[in-house]
Amino acid sequence: MWHLSRLSFENYRTFQRAEELFLAPLTVLIGRNSSGKSAISRLPLLLRRGTSPDAQAPLELEFDGHDFGASFVDVVNNRVPTRTITLGATVSDGQATVDLRVGVGYWSEFQLQALREFRIEANGETLVDLEWNGQGDPVGDGLQYRHRTPEGLDLPVGVPQFTGMLIEPAALLGNLPDRIRAAIGSVRDALGSLVYLGPFRDAPGREMRLPEASVRDVGLRGGQAARALASDWLRQGATVLGRVGKFYRDHLGGWELDLERQGQSFSVVLHPPNDPSVAVNLRDAGVGLSQVLPVVVQHELDRATHRTGGLDIVEQPELHLHPGVHGDLADLYIEAVHRSAIRFLIETHSENFILRIRRRIAERSLRPADVAIYWINDDAGATPRVQRIGLDEHGGIDGWPKGVFAEDLDEVRAIRAAQRAIRGT
Repeated sequence: MWHLSRLSFENYRTFQRAEELFLAPLTVLIGRNSSGKSAISRLPLLLRRGTSPDAQAPLELEFDGHDFGASFVDVVNNRVPTRTITLGATVSDGQATVDLRVGVGYWSEFQLQALREFRIEANGETLVDLEWNGQGDPVGDGLQYRHRTPEGLDLPVGVPQFTGMLIEPAALLGNLPDRIRAAIGSVRDALGSLVYLGPFRDAPGREMRLPEASVRDVGLRGGQAARALASDWLRQGATVLGRVGKFYRDHLGGWELDLERQGQSFSVVLHPPNDPSVAVNLRDAGVGLSQVLPVVVQHELDRATHRTGGLDIVEQPELHLHPGVHGDLADLYIEAVHRSAIRFLIETHSENFILRIRRRIAERSLRPADVAIYWINDDAGATPRVQRIGLDEHGGIDGWPKGVFAEDLDEVRAIRAAQRAIRGT
């Protein structure tokens, strides 16, 4: 099973200089608002679409409910259309690696994207390395490229054809096409198994129709979570429903989550711990109880379907939840890291989420090598802006950036200063 192991980007969104990020089994992004965390967490989605056989452009900005902007200028750094967005991805199966690097340009007069650079390597060996030679345009006969071989010689290859970000192997001659085709297949395999759950999650309807087909993921905004529970309830013996209900009971005040059927419709309800005979529609409960539902349901769907690979991207899993539950969410992902080869990319504002990871490392139930925590610096002059925070075997922090989760200490200092000032008057 191929998996995504590295991302790189330059002139992408707020990131002008080249940045890179290595993905561990559990990768966590932290940083202030507008630092670029969401841009990074959603980048694999752009890459997946751009490397799809159905891609219509290198950077498709609207697809499958995702909206990255109205045009190229919305994703290029500082909205300068003449800049090249350079993106890279490394995929691995544990033994071999494939590296993809593309440079996406924009021709304002045609409102059209095209590749200015394309390189693909397998196990460090360059298979194709193309660079636009400044001739041609993306309309008509297309762009002309020169082939930069490992020895640095320029070999003309005509006008290769691309589908999205990837070259068509039939466009080249020689003994490379089969190897190129295999490398492209590896990239598509790694990027094809993505699950994304955004920060604006839909609450279940007050009453919904029972699904007449199996539901295997919760959807972009979590809107399929309740239908996934109903599918499991009807066809798989309520295994997922039982495990989700246990999480609510154990970590969310003892509330019992259940489904109630009304003919061909159903509702998601909660039974309060002090009176299990009462059924409260989830729409009438606290916002946090509905926001966390897709997070937990996806986790349990992965377990029930024995999903073993791919990448789950979750933005702010702790949304609207009491801080005491944040660590319990971290434990969900830690458990999944132990159980499967699924990788997780989590964007969070929760200090308690990070503290639980550090605690599990200190308790020897999680290896530091299985975690990568990145501070996304909002200072445009910082180099690099994507800064990895080291973790030792005791859960200690190596090189904690200045200002990271420092607000509590700052507030305590301000309280003490005010107290001293009042006592002195």
